Amino acid sequence: MRELNFKNYAKSFSSSVIFTDFIPLEHLPIFYNAAELFVYPSLYEGFGLPPLEAMSCSTPVITSNLTSIPEVTNNCAVLINPLYNDELSLSIIDLLNSDSLLQEYGQKGYNNSLKFTWKNTAISTLKAYESVFQSKEN
Repeated sequence: MRELNFKNYAKSFSSSVIFTDFIPLEHLPIFYNAAELFVYPSLYEGFGLPPLEAMSCSTPVITSNLTSIPEVTNNCAVLINPLYNDELSLSIIDLLNSDSLLQEYGQKGYNNSLKFTWKNTAISTLKAYESVFQSKEN
């Protein structure tokens, strides 16, 4: 495994990283679109909307390989174990040092996000209800 000297990188990134408090929902697209990278090392997630929202803005995503997130991101994000700081740090450094990877994950993520529409959600929900109803009849 490559050795990480994050202190050098932290100094160079400290002027570029913004830690925000609460952001109103209507402002989120501005932040997603302005970001070079969206990092979401969540330990628990119900569905995974934040990574999907970032993907819909063509923002490359690094996120957890836990819970529902891998299914939602569908191999279109860099998946890391959020318990391993070096893995997260190296992924950030690798993506930010590669315009081609940023572009690739931005495009793959955007294409993946197009599958998640309210219409598709309604159709999937209706199919699930129909399946339950049919199993009750049999």
